Amino acid sequence: MRKLDISFNPGIKFVDFDRLILKYDMVLTSLSFEGNGFGDNIVVKIAEAIGQRPLLKDLNLSQNMITNKGAIALANLLYENNTLVSLYLRWNFIKAKAAVALSDAIRDNATLLVLDLSFNPLGENLKPAPVIQASNEKLREDVNLIGDVNDVIIKSYLNVSKHFSKMFEKNKTLLHADFSH
Repeated sequence: MRKLDISFNPGIKFVDFDRLILKYDMVLTSLSFEGNGFGDNIVVKIAEAIGQRPLLKDLNLSQNMITNKGAIALANLLYENNTLVSLYLRWNFIKAKAAVALSDAIRDNATLLVLDLSFNPLGENLKPAPVIQASNEKLREDVNLIGDVNDVIIKSYLNVSKHFSKMFEKNKTLLHADFSH
């Protein structure tokens, strides 16, 4: 078996997958776990397992509630892996710290052709505040605080974009990157 797609099966456990692979000694080139809601701990185990199965070319972990912890484990995998061609991580909760780790790993990766990080926050867990007309001193102080929070958000996004810019400058193999939201 070369392709294994067990997407949208939230009842499946990683231990079942690991046993299946070991029992039949499968050589997988494509693996899709989309929509299973695994979370970080299982994604870390998946990253470790992929490190032991170096022939995998396509990995889809979209919609798995991945946060920085899981995405950083995948970034570490990208430093070592020289066979992964496509990585789909859309609709997760990946923020600035992991986005930077992924961009740094991909910068030196010569095999990854497709990266999908669409519908991830990729910045801090803060939302820009609405513009408020301040009519008294207390409200003006609150608005200044909101302005400071917005500055943090903007700096976070600029930091992430700077790392991705460096990634695109150095990596000449990546053909498709999706950051849409």
